[in-house]
Amino acid sequence: MDLKRKFHCEDNEDDLIILNENLNISESKRAHYLSYTERYFKKYYKLDVKYPNNDHLVMMHSNRVAVCFIAPSHPILNKKKYRVKKVDYIQNVNEEMSGKHKHHAKNVNANQPLCKVYCDVLERDENEAEERYFLIYACLNAKLIEINERLIKKPELIQEKPHTEGFFAILMPKLDSIGEQLSDLLNHSDYLDKNRKLSDIKNENIVE
Repeated sequence: MDLKRKFHCEDNEDDLIILNENLNISESKRAHYLSYTERYFKKYYKLDVKYPNNDHLVMMHSNRVAVCFIAPSHPILNKKKYRVKKVDYIQNVNEEMSGKHKHHAKNVNANQPLCKVYCDVLERDENEAEERYFLIYACLNAKLIEINERLIKKPELIQEKPHTEGFFAILMPKLDSIGEQLSDLLNHSDYLDKNRKLSDIKNENIVE
């Protein structure tokens, strides 16, 4: 995925090139990735989306580009319980999209599902099915700029690299409503506080 080509951004072109590189990061470069995200991104969270524990993470770039992930507290990241087997996208990019401002891009709303993530259930309770799926939502009213087609061939990236290569989509939120939309989400500090209150055991996926 070439974000330089996709966004044609004049002001932050170098930043987007770095973003493109870091979404395909190796473990050896994780420290560099974290320092980059801390500089150029803010993390926002939406919890219990449509059903309990369906927690989402939106990383907002300073150039108002949003990258969608599952949050560290999402059940999918419990590898003892679930193994991701398939991703089916419900929303797709409009091939007629063009230009820096992404004219003709498909609009999605915050409550629209982007995709289904199918998982094998490895540790089952009584009467629990062998398979279940999770719906991943847009969380923002925005233009759909990119879906992560790599997940179709390598769905395991969601668990292996949940906050780099395992992203679901790239969105461009509407400028006139972005402040109001983000105010409806939790910031990183509030997210950590909420998770501390929910459990006495710190989630090993949550990075402060």
